[in-house]
Amino acid sequence: MFFVAPYVQERVEAPTAWSDAIAGLFRAVKTGNRLERRNAIALVESETLKLPQVDQPLKHRFVNGMYWREIHNPKGCIITTRIHREPNISVITKGRLACITEDGLEILEAPAMFETKPGTKRVLYAQEDVTFHTIHPNPLELRDIAALEARITAPDFDALDKEAV
Repeated sequence: MFFVAPYVQERVEAPTAWSDAIAGLFRAVKTGNRLERRNAIALVESETLKLPQVDQPLKHRFVNGMYWREIHNPKGCIITTRIHREPNISVITKGRLACITEDGLEILEAPAMFETKPGTKRVLYAQEDVTFHTIHPNPLELRDIAALEARITAPDFDALDKEAV
């Protein structure tokens, strides 16, 4: 999935390692370079996966060579995304998110439409209930979700970097 887990509710008692990872992420956003932010994002995801997860409703749609995903992120959740291999269209139709990528921090608020560039991985904090859509090219008209996810996302930055060589 693009929104691979970590879906963590704000009310969970945060372990020190997770709190330290979040603090490190914000330090990297404020004073770090792209690689430091990338590493901080990976650490937040690693620590977040150790916490209780929240179910996220996800819908899949297929339209004439396109694959469209819709996910609902409840207010107060922290979400990390998969790494995108190719550009896609992202649309927020409801809510507001704080979004951290290698490029830094920005607030994304509905209504919003933007391009997700190859190599993008996000840490998102749902400041409100959010409905987020991604629309991907699907020229082979694949319907197998696991096959689609493998084609359009990378498991980690090492795999993505090897593909670029």
